[in-house]
Parts: sequence; structure tokens; C-alpha cells
Amino acid sequence: MALNLTRVQEEADKFADICTRLSRLIDEIDGLVTHNSHQAIDWAAASLPAYIEEDADGNLSGVGSGHSTYTFSRQEVANAIGSLASLAADSALRGNINHLARP
Repeated sequence: MALNLTRVQEEADKFADICTRLSRLIDEIDGLVTHNSHQAIDWAAASLPAYIEEDADGNLSGVGSGHSTYTFSRQEVANAIGSLASLAADSALRGNINHLARP
């Protein structure tokens, strides 16, 4: 199929739509990471904090808001928070995404 202006514009629109959604998600991530920091939850403490419970497999105990048991550990939460914080703080990435994002 030959390239034409319409196909190129449709493709550009798809990228702009994804960037718009991703920009909003990164803003949400930034807010959650900030909120978590204010809570001062020590997810990666050397010893288990009194306010966190783990099951026999080392996963968080209990049932999450999605009504399923947790299948990850507090260390994995800490790792995810670090990764998400890095993503949200990457100004070059955010700049590139925000250039295409629609208000």
C-alpha cells in the first residue's frame, strides 16, 4: 500500500493519542509516587515493619482492592516505585511525549 498524506496523518494521530494518554498516566504516577513518599512506607526495610504483613511465600498478605490475593512482595513494590519514579522524572522522555500530547 502506497503512502499518502491521509495515511501519514492517521499514523501521526495515533501517536498523538497514545502520547496524550501516556502524559496523563505519567502525571498520575508522579502524584502516586509523591503520595507514597509522604506516607513514609519503608517498603524495602531490612526487617519486616510492623505495619506490613507477609504471607508464607513472602508476598503481601491479605486481599487487594481488586479482590485477589497479592502475588508480589514488598521489595517488588519498592522496585516498581523506583522504576515509576525514574519514568516520571525523565524530563527528556516527558518532553518528547508532551510535544505530541493533546490538551
